[in-house]
Amino acid sequence: MAKKQIKEKDTNKKLKTDSKSSKKRKRNVKDQPPRKRPRRATKLTATWFDCCIHVVEMFLETPKFEIFHDEVDITSFDDYYECIDAPMSLSTCKEKLKKSKYDIIDDFINDFELIWINCRMYNPPIAENQGILDISRCLETEFQDKMKKIVNKYGNERCQKKWKDSLTIPGGFLSDSEPDESESESENDDKKEETEKG
Repeated sequence: MAKKQIKEKDTNKKLKTDSKSSKKRKRNVKDQPPRKRPRRATKLTATWFDCCIHVVEMFLETPKFEIFHDEVDITSFDDYYECIDAPMSLSTCKEKLKKSKYDIIDDFINDFELIWINCRMYNPPIAENQGILDISRCLETEFQDKMKKIVNKYGNERCQKKWKDSLTIPGGFLSDSEPDESESESENDDKKEETEKG
């Protein structure tokens, strides 16, 4: 009787271990290809293009900036091109970024800045324009806030200097106080000619 009970216990143990082994199937790693995770745009892999597109999209998603989404409709404002030489909008900036139309980050900043510059040129500071002028100032402030880190990370030394000056000097980033290298070379040549004559 005792032997039968021992045999029954042994067979029960075998059944339990068999059921455990069937639950835990070992995966043969050699036979299966390694899993690939989708690559995310991290701070290390993102470019200034990606960062700037993200900034523009945030403005496009904000309802208060809807007035700047597309270029001004000249059927409603027929004298617009008499005041504005270079129209600009959020959608245009995004499109140019996606098509890699900007060689350097400076070009993007110049274009984006045109949005509020054009707005203020076309809308004189009178009571009826107060609303749109306030929105343009809000756009400028938020853009400067969002772009600060991007300029510091991706802008060259000249771009960073222009950016810093634009925050304090009237005229903004577009009014480049520092001449291009080609301009400064021609100025130096003119000075040399004057000294040689004198």
